[in-house]
Amino acid sequence: MEMKRYLVLSIILLLMLNIGLAKQTFVIDFTKNPPKGNLSYEVSKGVELEKEDGAYHLAFLKGGSNLKIYTPVSSLESPKRVILKITGISSSFITQETWAPISILVNTKELISGFDFGSDYYITPSFNISRYWLNGQTNVIEIRLDKEASGEFWLKKVEISIYEK
Repeated sequence: MEMKRYLVLSIILLLMLNIGLAKQTFVIDFTKNPPKGNLSYEVSKGVELEKEDGAYHLAFLKGGSNLKIYTPVSSLESPKRVILKITGISSSFITQETWAPISILVNTKELISGFDFGSDYYITPSFNISRYWLNGQTNVIEIRLDKEASGEFWLKKVEISIYEK
């Protein structure tokens, strides 16, 4: 019994070591005015910082509007994984159901399109952007509300974590 517990604990430890801790993390938090973080960004027409129920968010008000994020140059030579986390929601109107899918581009390459966050509550999905990441350069992440959207997309936070393991 003792040997079995030791084996299970060893496996858990190895999994934790394999997952690793982020060596660098970049973030921009739109719940503050002005937004806080260590990422530079620009917004297109149709994107505004709004206050709703006492908290701020970045609102994508019309299809085709976008946010471009510029990362600092990473000092890490060869990251194993780069993970993008986005906290957002598709806003809904009381009288009608809306649809607010987004596309994510990394250095002009499409990572995902037509992703809908749903309108029930804010969620924070993770996206592996390692294959489009450029080492030793500024990377550009674009979040775009798809042209056919019938509602708004609200964004609270963007986080980029770089892992060496």
